[in-house]
Amino acid sequence: MRGGVMENFIREHYENRELWLLGRERIKGSHGASDAAVLVGVSRFKTIDEFYEEKLGRRAPEDLSNKASVQFGIKAEDSIRKLVELDFGGKYKIEHYPYDILRHKDYPFIYATLDGELTRFSDGEKGILEIKTGTLTKKSLEAWSSRHVPMAYFAQNCQQLLVTGWSYCIDVCRLMKAPEDDDESLPEVAWIYRYIDAKTRSTRESMQYVLEASLDFKNCVDNEIRPSTTLRWKVA
Repeated sequence: MRGGVMENFIREHYENRELWLLGRERIKGSHGASDAAVLVGVSRFKTIDEFYEEKLGRRAPEDLSNKASVQFGIKAEDSIRKLVELDFGGKYKIEHYPYDILRHKDYPFIYATLDGELTRFSDGEKGILEIKTGTLTKKSLEAWSSRHVPMAYFAQNCQQLLVTGWSYCIDVCRLMKAPEDDDESLPEVAWIYRYIDAKTRSTRESMQYVLEASLDFKNCVDNEIRPSTTLRWKVA
């Protein structure tokens, strides 16, 4: 227990990316926090039917690791963590364990690997840092408008909070419009922060919804029953 919050997870440490990738799949039907959007039907990139086929070995998952946008996000993460610490005036300690898998102690097939582990110095409360990078467009700004978190990212946050049992999540999103191919053009950058409190009713209900979707999906994988493709998500 830290900061009055009971931790829900078992930590698995791996020494490199290759072992970490193998560790993620050591339990049949395992799924990480970034998969939560698929399970509740709000992913723009993958259906639950496609994900089910992947988990049964009938379909190869798309390898996104070499995409330019993914590589940029990986390279930027360390600098973003340092800037987050500065932006909050040293109110949070930030730790990062890139090859640690945190598994829910009761449901170990539900896991998360975090962009950062936060400790708030004022009360010792633990939280999650989630980093997003993307292209600065009118549409991307609208997705983060009115202090909202885009639904797919919120589903991810809910699974992270479900796994850890921690008190809050801070999302930081860096959006950039790249400069044109001339010497005078400059990049445009927007920074967005969002805070999710695990104690609010809407967040607790959403976490429960993600848990139910995870249990349903695990049952489908274990028994080779094709999951329903009906939209699951309800806005709290």
